[in-house]
Amino acid sequence: TTDGTYYWRVQAADDAGRWSSWSLPWHFAIDTRAPDAPSLLAPDSAANRVPLSPAFAWTEVEPGAPGLSYRFQLATDSGFAGMVLDTVTTLCTLVCPRVLDYSSDHYWRVRATDRAGNTGAFSSRFQFRTVPAPAAPGRIQPGRHIST
Repeated sequence: TTDGTYYWRVQAADDAGRWSSWSLPWHFAIDTRAPDAPSLLAPDSAANRVPLSPAFAWTEVEPGAPGLSYRFQLATDSGFAGMVLDTVTTLCTLVCPRVLDYSSDHYWRVRATDRAGNTGAFSSRFQFRTVPAPAAPGRIQPGRHIST
């Protein structure tokens, strides 16, 4: 969306004060409105047993709008100081390119930037915990041989 569209045209004058016809009108738009914050979809907040390479999804803030991009952040703390991934995409989905640690808590958020360069607020913050490490195999005991 734009704040407004403005039109202009020009006319020239010579040294004798004679004016030309008006040019055809031209227009431009001003856009200072930031996009809304996306809504996070998956993994859900407080999700447990999330895969080590999770797939993330969020809502499109301006469906069909050209030039929209999303900044995705994934961290190990709720203040996003322990950044794991900070990247920009034009899609509303992202598969984590890193393998996360077992049984670890992570926080994620997304914000949108439109083609005019207006950046919206971050989404709410979601937290999840990855799957636990597989159990170590038990001690293998030699078995009795059974003959037939």
